Amino acid sequence: MRSSIAKFALAAALPLFMLAGSAAADAIGDELLAMCKAGDQKPESCECQVKALTDNVDPKALAVLAATGKAENAATPEEKAKIIADALAAAGLTQEEYEKLLGEGAQKAGPAMAECSK
Repeated sequence: MRSSIAKFALAAALPLFMLAGSAAADAIGDELLAMCKAGDQKPESCECQVKALTDNVDPKALAVLAATGKAENAATPEEKAKIIADALAAAGLTQEEYEKLLGEGAQKAGPAMAECSK
């Protein structure tokens, strides 16, 4: 009986977790889009570029990448370092793992991103 209650509770909670994940992905996409538009010579290509990234880069690496954009507004280098360290910890990644995931994803996304800029 207890097992079936636990299964029911998990099944009921699963859609909430999925919605939260989707909302987080949307927030990360929005942050990446803002970063792109702020620094790209062709801001009209940013939606295409962000799609290429989200399709090819590990979501944990994208979360850290989005946090680095927020860290740029930090008042001090220490605050910036803390924001990035917190994002790495939240993603469960080391700096090296993050760089590896981002590099691998960027290689995959590169051709699509190049097409966006044409």
